[in-house]
Amino acid sequence: RDLHKVYRRQRQMSIRDRWESKAYWYGLENGIVDLSPMSAMVPADVQSKVMAEKEAIKAGSQKVFTGPIKDQAGQVKIAAGKSGSDEELLGMNWFVQGVIGTTQ
Repeated sequence: RDLHKVYRRQRQMSIRDRWESKAYWYGLENGIVDLSPMSAMVPADVQSKVMAEKEAIKAGSQKVFTGPIKDQAGQVKIAAGKSGSDEELLGMNWFVQGVIGTTQ
């Protein structure tokens, strides 16, 4: 989407001597990523549900990677009620249950 927002924010933080060398995770709530427009073939009630979930993610009340999440073998990788940390998500070398294929 609009990476200028990221660069502007980082520049302002640097000018104010508040910039830190760390991983910055910008997403829906910052306007950096977004959903593509939905096809007219997607029923209106489904579009409404998708948009409601999008708003919940933006508001922080819906965490996308909240368990229980299992791998293809059925092993719990993220426990029920827990959300995957940045390190866990970046280190994912497995597919979730129901995905066919390998990571090799």
